[in-house]
Amino acid sequence: MSATSNAYRIAGPTYALSVTASASSVAVLPSENTNANYAIFQNTGTNAVCVAVNQLPSNQTAVTIPLAFPVPGTPTAPQTQPTFVLPAAPAGIVVAVPSGGMSVTMIGASAGPAVVYMGYVEQS
Repeated sequence: MSATSNAYRIAGPTYALSVTASASSVAVLPSENTNANYAIFQNTGTNAVCVAVNQLPSNQTAVTIPLAFPVPGTPTAPQTQPTFVLPAAPAGIVVAVPSGGMSVTMIGASAGPAVVYMGYVEQS
């Protein structure tokens, strides 16, 4: 039995976002590389962070309408914001994301703050 691992290449700049539990934080990651459909997220804080990812319209580099984080316990229908929980971990987590740019909305599980680093990567 052999172990399988994936190698990733950096495909753009790294962004940092300070996340608290009292308000959602929004970051826009414009894609300079149309082949980048993965992103790495690393939570350097001690509390978990919930992350929602949305695709940006083409050539958009700023959020024109503030993105509200879903109200706890109230799912959206249809779910337009795929979400995942980013634990406090020393290693980054790679997830599939929309190509062409994305907005990322985060809220912490406790007061924090947690600093989350993120950036596009390509699978090699």
